[in-house]
Amino acid sequence: GKSTLLKLIGRLAEPDSGVIEIGGVDLTSLSEDELRSRVCLVAQSPMLFNGTVADNLLLVAPDATPEKLTEVMQIAQIGEELSLDSQIGPQGKQISGGQAQRLSLAMALLVDADVYLLDEYTSHLNTQLAAEVRRTLRLRRPKATIIEAIHTAAGLSDVDAVIVLETKVLAAGKPAELSQAGPLAELIARQADAL
Repeated sequence: GKSTLLKLIGRLAEPDSGVIEIGGVDLTSLSEDELRSRVCLVAQSPMLFNGTVADNLLLVAPDATPEKLTEVMQIAQIGEELSLDSQIGPQGKQISGGQAQRLSLAMALLVDADVYLLDEYTSHLNTQLAAEVRRTLRLRRPKATIIEAIHTAAGLSDVDAVIVLETKVLAAGKPAELSQAGPLAELIARQADAL
């Protein structure tokens, strides 16, 4: 469902039919390099490598300055928890799941993309930290299109549009409208009952 949709937009999978466009441009007309400079995916399970935080960041942008690395870590709200010299271990096993997700976001932010595809990128964070990551990301990348795939209703009040999927599009529109009735309202009610 949602992850497949993000993979299609990021051209990690090809559609069986139809065309996917960004800004009126068919994604299949873009070279791999051009596509990766315009569209960045932050996967639900980040791929990290043994070494330091800086080692992993520099895989994306080998020429990035320490100041640039620090900037993207601040946007991802991880700079106060980890330093550029912090060891993360094989596959990031020495850091928490939330730190791994935010490091993956920092890696994506090294590319000044038009579109960021974020797959459950705050699922290991508490509500307050997730909100701060979203707020800072929107503030520091105001012109980018940010597409989030999430299972919760948290953070929806600040978005422009919501699409509710369950094998097909169940609803689409502004969060204020969709939260009144229908599948989004039901999700919000279920999550409120769980608290």
